[in-house]
Amino acid sequence: MKLYLQVTLPDRDPETRDFGDVSQLIIGRSEQCDFSLPLMNDLSRQHAKLEVINGRWHVSDLGSKFGTFVNEAQIEQPTEVTSKDIVRLGGHVNLGVFDERSFQQLQENRRPRTPVEEPILAEPVSGTVQPAVGQFAGNIGQSEISKTPIIRVADDTGARPWHIGLGILTAVVSALLLIWYLIFTHDQPKRGYTFLGMTTGIIGSIILGIVGFYAARKRVLQELIPWRLLTWLRWHLWLSVIGFWMILIHAGFHLDGGSGTWAMLFLLAAVGTGIVGWYQYKKVPGQVISTVGNLATGNVQKQIDGLDRQISDQLAGREKNIVNRIQNALNLVDSGERTAANISWDLVFENPTGEPFVDEVRTLVQRRYSLESHLGQQQTLHKSMRWWLWLHIPAAILFGVLLAYHIYDAGEIGYLTGIDKAGPHEFADPTSCIQCHQAQYDDWIGSMHAIAMSSPVTELQNYLVVKKDRVDDGIHGVVVGDLCIKCHAPTSVEGYFWEKEDLLATVEERAPSSQFGVSCVACHQIGSIAKSELFPGDQNPKFQNAANMELVPGKAMIGPHGRSTPIAGNSAHRGEFGAHFDDDASFCATCHTVQVPVNGGEKVVTLQNTYEEWLDGSVPDKPNSRTVSINWSERGVNCIDCHGKPLKDLARKAFAWDGDPGKENDIDLHVEDMIKAIVANAKSDLPDRRLVANPADGFDRPLSSDPEDRPRHLHTFVGVDYHLEPDLPYVKGHPFNDPQAAIAAGVKPNAEIQEDTIELVDQLLKIAAAIKITNATDDQITVEVANLGTGHHLPAGFAFAREMWIEVSVDGRVVAGGRNGDPLKPNEKLDKYGEGKAGKLVNFQAVLWNGDDGAESSDGRRHGETVLQNECVNVLKGPDAVEKGFFDRHKFLEPGEIRTIDINVDSKNAKLIKVRLRFRNYPPEFLQQLAHRFRRDDSRYKLGPNCHNEWEQDDERADRIWHRNRANDGSRPSGSKFRDLVDGLHIFDMAEDTVRVN
Repeated sequence: MKLYLQVTLPDRDPETRDFGDVSQLIIGRSEQCDFSLPLMNDLSRQHAKLEVINGRWHVSDLGSKFGTFVNEAQIEQPTEVTSKDIVRLGGHVNLGVFDERSFQQLQENRRPRTPVEEPILAEPVSGTVQPAVGQFAGNIGQSEISKTPIIRVADDTGARPWHIGLGILTAVVSALLLIWYLIFTHDQPKRGYTFLGMTTGIIGSIILGIVGFYAARKRVLQELIPWRLLTWLRWHLWLSVIGFWMILIHAGFHLDGGSGTWAMLFLLAAVGTGIVGWYQYKKVPGQVISTVGNLATGNVQKQIDGLDRQISDQLAGREKNIVNRIQNALNLVDSGERTAANISWDLVFENPTGEPFVDEVRTLVQRRYSLESHLGQQQTLHKSMRWWLWLHIPAAILFGVLLAYHIYDAGEIGYLTGIDKAGPHEFADPTSCIQCHQAQYDDWIGSMHAIAMSSPVTELQNYLVVKKDRVDDGIHGVVVGDLCIKCHAPTSVEGYFWEKEDLLATVEERAPSSQFGVSCVACHQIGSIAKSELFPGDQNPKFQNAANMELVPGKAMIGPHGRSTPIAGNSAHRGEFGAHFDDDASFCATCHTVQVPVNGGEKVVTLQNTYEEWLDGSVPDKPNSRTVSINWSERGVNCIDCHGKPLKDLARKAFAWDGDPGKENDIDLHVEDMIKAIVANAKSDLPDRRLVANPADGFDRPLSSDPEDRPRHLHTFVGVDYHLEPDLPYVKGHPFNDPQAAIAAGVKPNAEIQEDTIELVDQLLKIAAAIKITNATDDQITVEVANLGTGHHLPAGFAFAREMWIEVSVDGRVVAGGRNGDPLKPNEKLDKYGEGKAGKLVNFQAVLWNGDDGAESSDGRRHGETVLQNECVNVLKGPDAVEKGFFDRHKFLEPGEIRTIDINVDSKNAKLIKVRLRFRNYPPEFLQQLAHRFRRDDSRYKLGPNCHNEWEQDDERADRIWHRNRANDGSRPSGSKFRDLVDGLHIFDMAEDTVRVN
């Protein structure tokens, strides 16, 4: 049945459309409809349907959002319509429905007008003329297409006021955000993790989410969401600009890499292509109207297919040679070599007059050619309208995906929810901190923190302890387990169980952060510190074996800045304030309190407890001693004030005391004077007032030129340990192990670092003690020894591994604390049993006791002393050690204690007596016993009392500690080139005194 429509849009002349002989017609925005108006925002994708029922046209609504009306009455059921009825689709499209007779009457009443392919115009965006796409039907040639009239369209949508209003709103919001940004970043970092950054990031993401909802409104939820599509499009455009501006402010105008940068780049691509698309929608429709009239490519292709069928019908049954000629002519048209009008049809047919279908074929081919040319123009303009969507939509989708990942990543949701945990390789390599924290890195790399795991004694002792635990498991259970690693390489035990490093992994096998042991993140990612539960027999909670600290993996570095000093943001991480950094010594206590359960957990043996010693301070006077009252915790002197401050001047003053004239030898005044000096040094500024960080590209916020704005602390963490091997702190395989590579990178090579460390250790030990000769007889001298400047016991820490003894020399010959009349060499053993039993040797070393008798056996070994924490049953000091046969042992010195000690030496006829308090961090026999554990031929060391397995043979490890060709006195055969740990030992002079007797 013939169908003609008269289409009327607001403020436009009615336009007619001939749809030919059809039985139904689907009308809507979708280009798949039979009659498409793609930019009419009041239309649904499939809005209404015209169909023939009982020989008459009926209209039905297809569930549209804005409804279908007949004579202003909204319909819900199929409704018959005639030429006298007005059909309204949504709010703007009016249709008149005509059959062939009523249409002819209409034509007679109006001026002549080509009824085919007149432009049906959709509502414009921002005043731009937009074409609607209708069915392209009828006999049409190229000349007819070019005569399509251009209709001037009035804009009834109020686009200009809309865009002016939204533009002003966008400008005001952007200006207010910029003002807030400039004010806020005056004293805050320009980063997304600040209050400004979080606020703009969250609101900006919400706005962009609303912007992205336009696609859902257009494609899926068009019938469910209020407001016209054109309204959504306008907000889509301007809210994109506001959202993009907010995200820029959220990022502080930084592009530092990572998920945020990629999200920003795709957002920029989405917004940029969207603006280009908006421009295309303003530009292209005018070209459409002036050329092809519409973009209904699908309908045009249907007509071409229909013409192909008509041509085939005309050729059906014809002679083969005629069909071939016509097909060749069509091929010339398809290839573009000829046009349908330029083909000599007389040559196609030998007898044209005898073929009456020639004119019909010629007409069909000409129509087909015109339609194909028209289709090509449509497709070109269609691509101009749509090409940007191939960039815009993927960019918008990728932005959404990256935004979700950025929120997960930057918000550390994985860590906060427990979904993810940082494994050893996710913690930062300390060398990555050099760029901004060169001064701190240079301090730290020489400290024992930097070799806490690569230290050979730690590595080998940990290996033996863990091995013994694993063999003994089931006999009396694991005693130590991961106790060593928790403090010496805390990042190695973080993460999921399959990401944790094996306790016995070699240094080379570990991640960079744990390879260096206590690296930057091991301290600056501690989120909180708390005391442990009560131990058996304890009255108060204590610290124990790093169980009190919680590492907080992520992008935050925690430190002392933020409470009274500003945090300066940077591209590497954000800063957070941690109260435990400047509260008290509890920060250090988490690792420097070491307690081991023994006897199935019935008893706890304390191997190190410097925190309680610092907290308690001095104790009342005891027999043979007096005390200068000292309590560093009450004076506000913390661990870092001695172990992280320049000590050179203090060391010079302590070793050669420059007290009041006539009182230089008064040891009490010496102690009091040093207490004052240490307090003053703790409260003084560093000589070097460089800022805490010096990023190559500056800070994210203005900083005062006064370095006091961000004072820094030394990170030397100097103690009594030092490097025992030349390949430290940069182990073999590390790029900086090569001296030239280290210098080129701006860091010190191993040899220079080790020299600096030895100097710092020497300075620390010199402020720790004082000694004075008070009396001398023919067979005995009396000395006073003082804990001069420490806030804890002396020796402290793992005192069972620290030798601190008094050397006595008479007229240049060493008579106690040496060997064969000479001062002890670093690799020589003290005669602890012989000199101790004779009352000649005063050694303040503790004993890690395994329960056996400490008397020396025929092989010269003390069976009661062990080097493994899971073999000990107690730590013996002073009288307790003497009672078990360790006759040289004297009890530690408490803070401020001055003790009187008698030493049995022959000083008859002496002219010059000299005493020195000497220190060595490991006795050679301690290292020798470690080496014996790796030799299968040494049956003295078993894995446990009920285990008959010997230690596995590992001569390479054993030789690394102690070469098998050494003599009993520790010396090696001449010419031996093997370097082991004993060769790295040093002996330091802590204090000395000299008197002339005659």
